[in-house]
Formats: sequence, C-alpha cells, structure tokens
Amino acid sequence: MDSIFDKKSIYHNIQPNPNFQSCQNAINFVSSNEFDGIVALGGGSVLDTAKVVLASIQSKVFDIKILFKNNNKIKEKVKSILIPTTHGTGSEVNM
Repeated sequence: MDSIFDKKSIYHNIQPNPNFQSCQNAINFVSSNEFDGIVALGGGSVLDTAKVVLASIQSKVFDIKILFKNNNKIKEKVKSILIPTTHGTGSEVNM
C-alpha cells in the first residue's frame, strides 16, 4: 500500500516508555525538517513522544532540557492528529 506521506517524513523509532534521550531523538528528527502538522498512531509511548514533539515545534524549543523549563507562550499552533490504538487506564477510555 502506498503512503500519502513521504517516507522521509515518517519517524518510527519510538522506544517503549520514552525517556529524555528518546524524546530528544524525535525532536532532532523534526527540527531538521519543516513540518506543518503531526500525525501519531499508536500506544502510549507513541502518543507521549508525539506530545513532546508537538510542544517542541509549537514553542520553537528543540532542546528537551530547555523545553521542560520553558514557561513561554506557544508561538505557533501546529495541527495534530493523535490516534490511540490501545486502551486501558488511559484518558482515552470513555464510558
């Protein structure tokens, strides 16, 4: 099946239980390109990493240590679609 996305625009090296380094790796990927949105499809680790990347793009801060200390307002809103593929105790579960 052909993708509508350029293969060079797909980051797929998401680690389970993301840590600072794995999130920084994802931030490095997006900082070297110009993206106008994020689409994330997966479980908690994928969505958590995507949220950090989204915060990075929106704030224009590409160093995770600085990002976590950043109190500045968002400079740019970035379109995002985050689709969970798992459920359990997470906030995506509805009754």
